[in-house]
Amino acid sequence: MEHDVTRGTDAELIRASLLGDEASWGLLVDRHLVRLWDTAVALGLTETQAVAALELTWLRAAQQLHLAPEAVGAWLLRLVADAAHHVATRAPVLESIDLVPSGLEALDALVALPV
Repeated sequence: MEHDVTRGTDAELIRASLLGDEASWGLLVDRHLVRLWDTAVALGLTETQAVAALELTWLRAAQQLHLAPEAVGAWLLRLVADAAHHVATRAPVLESIDLVPSGLEALDALVALPV
């Protein structure tokens, strides 16, 4: 589902997400998804590893949303860098077991991640 990613600041979207507004969570994901994907790939991850890193990034973001700083974009980039390191160094089995579909299509399910 496409969202108007220009609606609200990141801080406003986080506050609304914390109050249970799923549309705000979707907007936040849509706003940052491509940059996070590009970052994961730029860090040398394969497509499968990048999908895993973004899944881990959004999971951690949802778990830590109440701690999100004002600089949300930078915080998400730090989360994806940490997740990329984790996937690349601690989860080498991802390359031999293809449990996720290829490409950005696999990330569509992340938009609906509960907060």
